[in-house]
Amino acid sequence: FGPVIASRFRAPLGGKWGAAVYGDLGGFGVGADLSWQLLGTVQYDLSDRWRLAAGWRHFYAKQSKNDFDVHFKLDGPILGVTYRF
Repeated sequence: FGPVIASRFRAPLGGKWGAAVYGDLGGFGVGADLSWQLLGTVQYDLSDRWRLAAGWRHFYAKQSKNDFDVHFKLDGPILGVTYRF
């Protein structure tokens, strides 16, 4: 665990459709040396409370400790369902 700087932006595309972009940068030598991710989705509002999303996510993390280096990448499609209270 460590500090994280993040940002999220959502734009309406018309009707019940929208697009969102999320990104964060973390680690800074506390917990992980470095981690970052980018996520882009297209979203559809089923109702005032329910939203479906589909998109692509890329995640990267790097940790070095005692001559042991780990570089981790996760990249691929993502599906989501959101319920708003």
